[in-house]
Parts: sequence; structure tokens; C-alpha cells
Amino acid sequence: MRTTVTTAMLLTAALFSGALSAQTGAPEQKAGNASPARAVNPEPHQSTANVQVVLGIADYLGAAVPQKKTVSMLLAEGYMGRVRSQRGAVALLNVDATPRLLKDGRISLQLTLEYSVGRMMEDTRSHIHESLTVLLQSGKPLVVTQAADPESDRRVTVEVTATILK
Repeated sequence: MRTTVTTAMLLTAALFSGALSAQTGAPEQKAGNASPARAVNPEPHQSTANVQVVLGIADYLGAAVPQKKTVSMLLAEGYMGRVRSQRGAVALLNVDATPRLLKDGRISLQLTLEYSVGRMMEDTRSHIHESLTVLLQSGKPLVVTQAADPESDRRVTVEVTATILK
């Protein structure tokens, strides 16, 4: 009886492991094979350079001289960086950026910008939230967005320069 139960358990385990490897796509190991099956792990991303990303934000209100803000980030290629800046309920500036180098020498930049200025209680607050991916040439500035406040004559321009540092 004990032999029958042990044999049944071994047979069930063998069938279960075969079914499990068929479901997961893992190769089935044979009893005499001493080398274990290797899991396929992709290679981690290897950065080849640092990329300096500079955002120039110009905030125009009517004919007045624009207020200018600059955000500069030094990032490893392929990795994301974040900048968070806030001054009470008056101003907010958040930037997320991920640069990737392309084979043709250009930079693909994934960019998210959140910018608010003005007092909430005085109904003068403007809020911009943008996400975009843009192709840039190293060291050359490019105006990537121009946004207008729908209720005032405020407009905000964002210029980006990404430079590959070797």
C-alpha cells in the first residue's frame, strides 16, 4: 500500500511539473541532466553618455517683459530625472525628463512639464501641464511648446536644449 501511494505521488509530481513547464514555456528537465535550465534575463540598459537638458521657460503677460525661468538637469542617457520646485500656493515648477540617444546622433527626449504661477485666491493662476516626446540635435535649442491662457493674455514658451556630454 505504501509503495502504491509513493508511486502515485511521484507520478502526480512528474505530471504536474510537465504541465507547469508547458504553461510557462520553460524547457522540461530530464532526470539525468545535471545542468539547470537558464532563465533569459534581458541585459540592463548601459548608458553611454550623460546628457545635459536645459529648459528655458518664458512667461509673457501682456506687453510686459517676460519672466524667465531656467531648469538644468544632468542625466545619464536612458534614465529619468525629476525636478520639483514649489513656493507656497504661488508658484509650482515640476519637470520630468528622460533622454535617449539615437543611432543617427539625435536625442529623443521624453519630457513632462507642470508649471503654475499666480495666486489661487485672486483668480490670476495659470496652470500648464504638458507631456511630449521630441527629437533634438545635440546643443541646438528648440522651442517645443507655446501655450496660451484661455482667459487672459498670458502665454508661456518652453525652449529645450539637450547636449550630449562624453
